[in-house]
Amino acid sequence: MSIKEFAEKISGFEYPARELSNFCSEAYEKGYTFIYGMSDDNLIWEGFSVGNRGAYGGCEASIGAVSVRAEWAPDDHLGTSWKIHVDCDHEVFTIVEDGDVFCYGAVIDKSELVGGESDLKLALKELVSIVEIHQKSTGNNFAWAEIEEAKRCLDLTKTN
Repeated sequence: MSIKEFAEKISGFEYPARELSNFCSEAYEKGYTFIYGMSDDNLIWEGFSVGNRGAYGGCEASIGAVSVRAEWAPDDHLGTSWKIHVDCDHEVFTIVEDGDVFCYGAVIDKSELVGGESDLKLALKELVSIVEIHQKSTGNNFAWAEIEEAKRCLDLTKTN
């Protein structure tokens, strides 16, 4: 199930949306975290990552590498209590109250929580480069005995 399909599946429950708790295990298995505002003072995230914090009047928080802004009474959605903003790829879901949107929540993938694979690969490539420079200047490989395996895993092998 894609993250979009998951967001559609959890969208539309009536406030206080207790049914969302039924999707925590599935979200965990898929690697998804869903984030939403509850009542007038709580930011909640469930699924792969779990937590909550006080958010009276709105708040900013970090969930792993993701910056979250819980906006209370957003100007662009009059009558809505919460709008969750995240600084990464996500899908939106809604919680409704008496037929109107109570909260625009966000669903994120676990890869966003650690800053994405590209950041890790970039750091490892830089490490490989440093070790190679050391290898060439000293004539030995004691700094990282598994350098060839690391290069193979990072797809850095040269075809000369």
